[in-house]
Amino acid sequence: MKQRTNSILQTEKKCFITGSYNVCLHHCICGTANRKKCDEWGLWVWLNPDVHHALHTVKPSLRYALQRKAQEAFEKLYGHEKFMEVFHKNYL
Repeated sequence: MKQRTNSILQTEKKCFITGSYNVCLHHCICGTANRKKCDEWGLWVWLNPDVHHALHTVKPSLRYALQRKAQEAFEKLYGHEKFMEVFHKNYL
């Protein structure tokens, strides 16, 4: 698939969780190999840096919730089989 420039999860450049405008990009499906796939398929969101840090350290439940939302958004567009083909893991 060609490089996607937009997230399929949000349209505004503000924190997906808090709504603040101090943001950094977060790839919803973790792992080095998945960063490029997330870019290609639009599975990323903007997060406040504090939220982003917490997501990777003290709030794994938030990370899992974002992974589920990402999979749901992907599957609305491309289906479950395609998600499994690309990411090889079910987060639902």
